[in-house]
Amino acid sequence: IEIIVADSGSGIPPEVAEKIFDPLDTAKGDGHAGLGLSIVKSLTESMQGSIIFKTGATGTTFQILLPTT
Repeated sequence: IEIIVADSGSGIPPEVAEKIFDPLDTAKGDGHAGLGLSIVKSLTESMQGSIIFKTGATGTTFQILLPTT
């Protein structure tokens, strides 16, 4: 199963991208726990899947791959 989530924003800065899946490290500011992508990665890997992302000046794309069995 492939799940793709994409946007057309300004992309993720390199200093944020290198820690994107780290818990409690958020660039969103106050009121955000910084757990979302960490949880998604953990759940994906617990199902023997993978998550990757590509980012650039014209947006970011996350791809989640999950086995069907």
